[in-house]
Amino acid sequence: MSEPARPDGPALDALAGELTAMGERLAGIGAELHRLQQVDAASPQQAPQQARPPAEPPQPADRPRRPGLLEREGAGSRLLAWVGGAVTLLGVLLLLVLAVQRGWLGPLPRVVGGALLGLALLGVGLRVYRMPGGRAGGVTLAATGIAALYLDVVAATVLYGYLPTIAGLLAAVVVACSGLALANRWRAEPLGVAVVAGAAVAVPVLTGLDAVRLLGFLLVLQLAAAPVQLARGWRALTVVAAVPPLVAAVALDAAAALGGVDTATAVMVPVATAAGLAVAVLGSGQAQRSGQAQRSGQAQRSGQTQRRGEHGVATLAVLATAPVPLLLLAPSMSRAAGTAVVIVLAATLLAMWVAVRSGGAALTRSFGALAGGLAALAAFEATALALQGATFAATTLAEAIALCLVADRLRSTTMLVPAAGFGLVGTVAALTAAVPPQVLAGFPAAPYVAAGRADTASLVAGAGVGVLLAALALAAPWTVHRLGLPPDRGARLALWTTGGLGVLYGAAATTLALTLLVLPSRTGFLTGHVVVTVSWTVAALVLLARGLTSLPLRAAGMGLVAAAVAKLVLFDLATLDGFARVVAFLGAGLVLLTAGARYAKLVARGPQPATRDAAARSSA
Repeated sequence: MSEPARPDGPALDALAGELTAMGERLAGIGAELHRLQQVDAASPQQAPQQARPPAEPPQPADRPRRPGLLEREGAGSRLLAWVGGAVTLLGVLLLLVLAVQRGWLGPLPRVVGGALLGLALLGVGLRVYRMPGGRAGGVTLAATGIAALYLDVVAATVLYGYLPTIAGLLAAVVVACSGLALANRWRAEPLGVAVVAGAAVAVPVLTGLDAVRLLGFLLVLQLAAAPVQLARGWRALTVVAAVPPLVAAVALDAAAALGGVDTATAVMVPVATAAGLAVAVLGSGQAQRSGQAQRSGQAQRSGQTQRRGEHGVATLAVLATAPVPLLLLAPSMSRAAGTAVVIVLAATLLAMWVAVRSGGAALTRSFGALAGGLAALAAFEATALALQGATFAATTLAEAIALCLVADRLRSTTMLVPAAGFGLVGTVAALTAAVPPQVLAGFPAAPYVAAGRADTASLVAGAGVGVLLAALALAAPWTVHRLGLPPDRGARLALWTTGGLGVLYGAAATTLALTLLVLPSRTGFLTGHVVVTVSWTVAALVLLARGLTSLPLRAAGMGLVAAAVAKLVLFDLATLDGFARVVAFLGAGLVLLTAGARYAKLVARGPQPATRDAAARSSA
């Protein structure tokens, strides 16, 4: 048998090379697959995401409704406890009355028994308060015991005379301070309110008709309550402690108005006002600091924030009522003394407003706004007390102009309220005392002419008041316009029309007064009206010339032309006579002709290039 033929050596080498190359390619593919597996294992697979439905617009969250008085937690138990305390106190009163009627006990045992009963109720209240769920009962028992002690002090002082009035007042102060300390320790605002209210009710019985002692005790009571109300921020306690001294001060004002101001009244009423202002300042500072802490995240409980806000409202109420006694007392004092105390009050309130506005005092902005309004009211009363007649009108108008300037400077719309008040009063005073309409309508007329002779002082005052009246008529609508008020176009037109009429009236009054100063006769009166008419037409020409690129100026010029023509036809034609009438018509007519020709030429020529460029830039 023959052997098979073996392949040649070169063919085997070629086949081996191809196999080696295929092995290398397979090894590379395996390495790539291994790398891809490692990458897939390292990155977690994400589940296929489903298409999300379109998001609904966010709905405003419903504000939680504050629970009613009887819906609050524990309201029923507190109500029953307070009703029980009131019934118990009434029972004590009935027992005392019955003991007096039947003669069971003498005066001294009654007083001692009343004191022991009050202390016993306090002791029981302390014990009940420590029990679980005994807060309401303990507070009510303590309040009932304090009320019993007040009644005992009144009986010992007024009914039986065991204590002089001063000693009775001191005993009432001790009871009040003890009750306030207990209320502060228990954090029980109703107890503090009951303590202060009970003392305020008891003290008029102790002092009788001695209003000075009454006010002094109430001020001491307010001073004793101040630390507690500031520490706890209790709104009701702030009001209950501040209102009784102010009411007593108003009673002193009424007595002073009927029988004159004595030294004690002149001292105690300002002290009451100062105490009220001090409590208001401290309370507002407390509310401001609490607000800052809440905004910075330091206040954790919304209930605490709400109580601080309510305390701020209470301090505003105290601030609003604190100046009232002094403002009512000032008219009963002498002019110099009343003006002085009101000026001091106005300066104090103005300093508060400036401190808040400049950020130099930690007081709320609402506190500063209210202080500024009260300062304006005090300034008005000081002006009314110190000045009369034309001087009062001029000063009030000047104050109104100053308030308008301040409102524009500070961009404050609230300042427009006192400005409007001063402006209204000043305008009425000017029209009744300094520049009444009759001085423009005929000659002679008071106050410019008295007893057939021109009054120089009245003419000078009339000229000055006329200037101020015209200035206010310009400043008021300009300030309102700068502050973006009013938004309605019709209201703006009415405002500017009213201001324009005021400017015309003030300018006419000033022109006529100055003319009468030079020619204090009917000739001067007629000359003044001629000057007024011609000056209106000249002013209209100026406004029309300036109004080529300004619609408001052009409208004002046309309105002034209408006013000048109306004055010519309705007033000058009927009032002026002879040469004055001729001069008025000729002068106004020539000026109007000149104005028409000049205005037509300006319109035909168009605005100057610089003006056109400026108008184009402004429109762009």
